[in-house]
Amino acid sequence: MKPPDIPSNEPERLAALRGYNILDTPAEAEFDDFTQLAAQVIGVPIALISLVDARRQWFKSKVGLDATETPRDISFCGHAIQGREVFEVPNALEDDRFRDNPFVTGDPKIRFYAGAPLTTPDGHHIGTLCVMDRVSRHLTAEQRETLARLARQVVTLLELRLANRRLTQQAAFQQSILSSAASAIIATNADGVITHFNPAAEELLGYAAEEMVGRLTPTVFHDAVQIAARARELSAELGRAIEPGFDVFVAKTRAGQAETREWTYLRKDGSRFPVLLSVSAIHDDTQQITGFLGVARDITAQKQAEQALTLERARLNLALASSNTGIASWQSSRTC
Repeated sequence: MKPPDIPSNEPERLAALRGYNILDTPAEAEFDDFTQLAAQVIGVPIALISLVDARRQWFKSKVGLDATETPRDISFCGHAIQGREVFEVPNALEDDRFRDNPFVTGDPKIRFYAGAPLTTPDGHHIGTLCVMDRVSRHLTAEQRETLARLARQVVTLLELRLANRRLTQQAAFQQSILSSAASAIIATNADGVITHFNPAAEELLGYAAEEMVGRLTPTVFHDAVQIAARARELSAELGRAIEPGFDVFVAKTRAGQAETREWTYLRKDGSRFPVLLSVSAIHDDTQQITGFLGVARDITAQKQAEQALTLERARLNLALASSNTGIASWQSSRTC
């Protein structure tokens, strides 16, 4: 018996395998469909999705075999991952590498083996889709191609699951940022209907997200007089009629221009406060606008500080004016 060689890129290969986060996971129908189909198409009693780890081969899916894993050093799949093509052993008893293999001399008494490598987009062979029989045989050209196609589909499924997991993680990360942000963050679809209303927006405006998402547009908490005035300004600036409504907030953004300006927000209880609102477009992969994102910061404290500074300057100017008058009077009196 000849143990399989260790690939020269073994560390990278193992990293690619473990990156799928598939080892030691429960059986799943999506993978079982491939082994069932392989067994039926090739006409064999045993089919496996075998993932070759550092010291073992672990079976994500299996037909006709009870074991969940076996040692790598006596595996057929360890040999199959050495190349890109389907690895075939027509009769293990006539092959010096396997004639005294315990899976040949004992149960399940393997005679025929064929394994198509599971090759990642980066070229790492992480395992096989393999079929086995207890009698010797040869694959036809059609069966060989079918086995290779099914193996590619297994990798496609692994890649889709990996992409979905990354998207889920990314979405959770983004949600965490949105939820913890101090600014009100409000997203809409392209028509202006609110699709996201973060906790800061709830606290700032007094509305629950459930009252807003999928129901209303941001115009509900904006000053209608300001909206109408801005519509007139934009109509003159852009040379086209801008109706008072949601388009007032995104007309310049649709044209590819940045839009950050002060607005007055109205809380659910009717109270008013100033905000600095920045609006940006959300694009899909084709650069089509699919929605808009508004980030609003309450600038009440800033406005109050500016007012206090203005009052203080007015007092200083008044004091200075009074002081100058007194000095002028004193100098005039001494001249006399």
